[in-house]
Amino acid sequence: MLESILTHFEEIKARGLSIDITRGKPDSYQLDLSNELLKMDVEPFDGDVDLNDCELTELPLTFNKVTGTFNCDDNKLTTLKGCPKSIGGNFNCSFNKLTSLEGSPKSVGGIFTCDGNKLTSLEGSPNRIDFDFDCGYNNLTSLEGSPESVGGNFYCFNNNLTSLEGSPKSIGGKFYCRNNPIESIFNYVDIDFIKAFKSFKVLNNGVIDLKRLKYLMSTFNKPIDLESIKKYYTIK
Repeated sequence: MLESILTHFEEIKARGLSIDITRGKPDSYQLDLSNELLKMDVEPFDGDVDLNDCELTELPLTFNKVTGTFNCDDNKLTTLKGCPKSIGGNFNCSFNKLTSLEGSPKSVGGIFTCDGNKLTSLEGSPNRIDFDFDCGYNNLTSLEGSPESVGGNFYCFNNNLTSLEGSPKSIGGKFYCRNNPIESIFNYVDIDFIKAFKSFKVLNNGVIDLKRLKYLMSTFNKPIDLESIKKYYTIK
């Protein structure tokens, strides 16, 4: 029986279809019936996988490689166990209940989106993202664990970030940090500004060196709003 199911599974997979179970919304009884089959590892899948808004608490399959896009957003996931190790397109795990990115793909050829979770750390992120990285609307107080290289923009809106510690070493686009304490100093900047900010040691343990800040901001032609900065930092 199991052998015939596996054979049928391989026949369907060979058609190159995208997985999309958002239509029909299988109930828990239906998923339980196929539970053993769903636990099988999926060999390299050629196409997109769409598990959006299926009320999943865990991924039903253990994926290895997906050549297209992988969406598992708008569920109730608390873990990324079972995610593909490699994704050729975009990866979206937004609006779940994740507190960690452990188990996330090691390689993503497109955009990586994990906003709207309960992340307290970015540990587990891929080392490199070819396009944008979005970790907005989480509970982050640090960027430790961020990808080392982001080919596009880096978005970290609506967290509680007070410094640039742990930020990527390379960003091809802009760094956006709206609605964080660090926004009182700047909103969006590029990698050259970030490197200078760290190199000049403008911020150290919550204390702003005003002389160094003025020099940095004049170099990059950016304004200084001391009243806003005073709400979050000590100025000397």
